Amino acid sequence: EDLDSIGRVSYSLPVFYSKDGNNGTPAEDGVKITFTSPYETVTSEVKNGKVSFALKEDMNYVVDVDDPRYSMESFPMTMKDKSEWGAGKYAFNHTSCGIS
Repeated sequence: EDLDSIGRVSYSLPVFYSKDGNNGTPAEDGVKITFTSPYETVTSEVKNGKVSFALKEDMNYVVDVDDPRYSMESFPMTMKDKSEWGAGKYAFNHTSCGIS
């Protein structure tokens, strides 16, 4: 196992865009989503309406869209892997204290 992958949590999130207040339309393939922490920047592309990534556990990342065709309000997110306790892997959105 390579040292950079230790402590990373792999996850996949659906990505939607809103047009005229209508939520639920999947983002186009190729839209780039950026996850930025004080220590690294991870960019991943949307494929089949989802973005897949592997981020360091317990590190705060700001999420943003890196595509001039789209905009979004950045939000802070942290990855948690509780599989050792029989639970799953979660992406916590700090703006709502909820699971993304």
